[in-house]
Amino acid sequence: MNRSRKLIAPLLIVAVAASSTAFAAQILPLFSIENSLTKSKAVYVIQLNDDFQIDTGEPVYSFWLRSSGRTREMTWAERRVAYGIEYQNVSGTSFVEIALSKFSQRKITIEIADGKAVAHIMINGKNCIFQKVFVKASGSALWPTVEYAEIIGIDPDTGAGVTERVNQ
Repeated sequence: MNRSRKLIAPLLIVAVAASSTAFAAQILPLFSIENSLTKSKAVYVIQLNDDFQIDTGEPVYSFWLRSSGRTREMTWAERRVAYGIEYQNVSGTSFVEIALSKFSQRKITIEIADGKAVAHIMINGKNCIFQKVFVKASGSALWPTVEYAEIIGIDPDTGAGVTERVNQ
């Protein structure tokens, strides 16, 4: 992560999360991954230009958000094994498809419209708004054993919460 992203991201996440409108820096939250072993969570955001458009080849990035509110860059191992982004395919200025390292079979599509970014993923066979993944794990944080993961989102037609449990 470049230095400007590292310094700005924590402030922007708090500001964007506190309001439902987009923030002037054009870094918008997408989704997170939480696990049962730590209070930190992996946060995924998208960086847009001043016109709220995608203008880079890899606009989505992630970092750790600790319970204290501090952030930390992910290590190489964390990006490669569990929390990294396997690929990003940008299409035009308002659409990107990504896959996460650990969930590479689940494509995540991100659309930019009206100054907002919305991530979508298939949950229980339906295209839903993607909010987070919760990972139930045991053992230590360094060498965890994953019991299951829950993909959590919102049904765009009904507004109801949806969850799909994926056993490991």
